[in-house]
Amino acid sequence: MVIIWDKTGEAMIKGKLFDKIAVICIVIALIAASFCTYSFYQTRETETSGVAKDYEASLFDDTKVMSVNIRMDEKNWNEMLENATKEEYYSCDVEINGTTYKNVGIRPKGNTSLTQIASDDTTDRYSFKLDFDKYVSGQTCEGLDTLILNNIMSDATYMKEYLSYDLLRFIGVDASLTAFSDIKVNGENWGLYLAIEGVEQSFAERNFGTGFGQLYKPESERLRGDRAGKEEQQSSGGADLAYNGDDSSEYSDIFDNAVFKNVSDEDENAVIEALKNLNEGTNLEEYIDVDEVLRYIAGNVTLVNLDSYFGTMLHNYYLYEQDGKLSMIPWDYNLAFAGFQSNSASDAVNLPIDTVVSGANLEERPMIAKLLAVDEYKEKYHSYLKKIVEEYFENGYFEQKIEVVNQLISSYVKNDATAFYTYDEYEKAVQTLKEFGLLRAESIKGQLDGSIPSIKEEQETASGLLVDASKIQIKDMGTQGGDHKNNNLEEKMEPLEGKTDNTGNIGQEQMKGNDRPMPPEGKHDGKNMTPPDMNPTSYSKTDFILIGGAVVILVIALIVIKFYKRRKYYS
Repeated sequence: MVIIWDKTGEAMIKGKLFDKIAVICIVIALIAASFCTYSFYQTRETETSGVAKDYEASLFDDTKVMSVNIRMDEKNWNEMLENATKEEYYSCDVEINGTTYKNVGIRPKGNTSLTQIASDDTTDRYSFKLDFDKYVSGQTCEGLDTLILNNIMSDATYMKEYLSYDLLRFIGVDASLTAFSDIKVNGENWGLYLAIEGVEQSFAERNFGTGFGQLYKPESERLRGDRAGKEEQQSSGGADLAYNGDDSSEYSDIFDNAVFKNVSDEDENAVIEALKNLNEGTNLEEYIDVDEVLRYIAGNVTLVNLDSYFGTMLHNYYLYEQDGKLSMIPWDYNLAFAGFQSNSASDAVNLPIDTVVSGANLEERPMIAKLLAVDEYKEKYHSYLKKIVEEYFENGYFEQKIEVVNQLISSYVKNDATAFYTYDEYEKAVQTLKEFGLLRAESIKGQLDGSIPSIKEEQETASGLLVDASKIQIKDMGTQGGDHKNNNLEEKMEPLEGKTDNTGNIGQEQMKGNDRPMPPEGKHDGKNMTPPDMNPTSYSKTDFILIGGAVVILVIALIVIKFYKRRKYYS
């Protein structure tokens, strides 16, 4: 066969070749653009969704007691305790579950509990804050930046705060992780504490993603004298979240207590605008994370936690703002289960679910009042209370959880070197806690179905309808101030005698998997979690290169097509 080539045939072949090249270029450009678009939205998603952290499972395993050995020069340790009310950081090494972290910042922490310990000559059992990157930039404990070690003061049960956070997470509140912790100082037994995830950057990333917003811990200040007679600042309350005009100086109790210090005018204006709409009851879903706050209210009301925004102190919460929308993050629950200013067990058990504040009118707490004034929101709040009653208490989870925790920590409580209560008091307190929780759930159920009044004024005129809690005593669980006798202190606590690096044998108490209670349906743990390696904090150079390359290829393809068509036309 003879092939005859001419100019027309050659042009046809070239034309087909150009067509194929153009199509290939366009396809490549579209694929690259699609990949970049996917990457963009994936990044946006992970910036606004929680990031899984290694420390969730390794540190806050509720089947184990965390071991913590604080290694610190004896002189510095004693100096820190002697000047505890100054809350100044010192450097220490900390061994946690066998891993040592060098040059960690440590300081005593607290408000009323701090001053009470400082004024008590029989104990130095302070709460502590560990800041892993205080002296070593970027250092974390498996991704955790701050760890709080709470001394479990005013809690003979050892469990009130632990169970509070557990219930809050169950109902869907963004709350700190917790674990019991066996504390040693230079290898010497110090006591059983509750370790709590600090509400700082790692908490924000875990719950809100890498594009998290601003955090504030509202506190007002008053002057007080410390043990040396010097005047220092100490919190005397928080913020009622009322709108006080557009001047940011009117909100110093919020803005002066920012967790992340880079607060801009835009950040301040966002909070003020949200508070304005909250107090006016307008555009609530635009300015308030309504669902989150309703869950928070339901959890707090169930727990009868009045050392909070719900009581006279207006504190112990974090205010979170992102994209102009506010929510509340719970904090400090050692006085939950009616440990704060409660008149009687019956009053506490029957705390009205629709008159949820103490020492104030509901209108003085706009974050609660304005939401519950909306019928739809109030109904939703009631649905969360119903869920707590049915799935946390009535199904046996609460009682089982207490039994499992008791199995885990009882030996530590019995041998707690600095305990505020005796072991006999602990055992009685645990039983009282169990009874209180079940009676509280019974009352809430009655208030929801209408058999018990849900408003304070109606309860006062119908006391015969209330749940009878006269057989239990709130003080048996521990109340504000502790009522502690330090019965174990002198016989159990050994002085530190120059031991600066005695690690001792630090093990972890562990429960068998079959002994662990199954979480109730709807357990909140792990909400919005995605693997950490899928959460870039910004767009990478590769993304920009791909985007640029896709654009260039697409432009070249279009130019080639246009040029070829013009050439073909003129030829």
